[in-house]
Amino acid sequence: MKKTILAALVVIASSSLTGCFDSQINVTEQGQKKQEKVAIETDFTEGVHYTVLDKKLDFPTNHVLEYFWYGCPHCYNADPVISSWAEKNGVKLEKRHSMLSKGWEDDARVFYTIKKLKMEDSVGKEYFMLRQQFTSTPESSIKKALEKYGVEHKKYLETSRGEDVSVMMEINKLVEGSFSARGTPSFVVGGKYKINMERMHSWDEITAVADFLIKKESSKNLVASPQ
Repeated sequence: MKKTILAALVVIASSSLTGCFDSQINVTEQGQKKQEKVAIETDFTEGVHYTVLDKKLDFPTNHVLEYFWYGCPHCYNADPVISSWAEKNGVKLEKRHSMLSKGWEDDARVFYTIKKLKMEDSVGKEYFMLRQQFTSTPESSIKKALEKYGVEHKKYLETSRGEDVSVMMEINKLVEGSFSARGTPSFVVGGKYKINMERMHSWDEITAVADFLIKKESSKNLVASPQ
């Protein structure tokens, strides 16, 4: 019992250094009311709603890069909303696991191992759900997720300890650091714009900013291209 409490305290302590963006996003209310229409701005300002990156990442205009943490409740609640928006609007949503806190590295290894095994939609979703439980740990959660889908733990461990997964972790840690992410979830649109999450009030506002930035960059490309 003492070990369980200690483990939970370690997770809380490590996540408090960076942690989820709680800002003013009321996820529960949105889910219950199917989002009552609130006036959302359609014209957003650089330095307020979004930041232009010093160095552009190599992604197309309609690409949204999301860094999340498996233990983040805001990330968990955002997942179906952001994924649905991306699918409906032809946006390429790419999820990567945050490593802002050293305490998140075990979860990150799970994510990139699952990605390597191409089990994001089965083991990955189950693991994400299990990690929302207060007393869960990466080790206990991945065992349960693997058992549910009949995946051999030995096969998982071999992949997890492989060089490919370690390289993916290192590369994505560098990418995340390149745009000075401070919490989860974080979003970069078109490899050029970081959404300022501390100024966001709803998931709808986040997708509205992303829509605005995609259209903004698309219009630049149209003007620049020869007729």
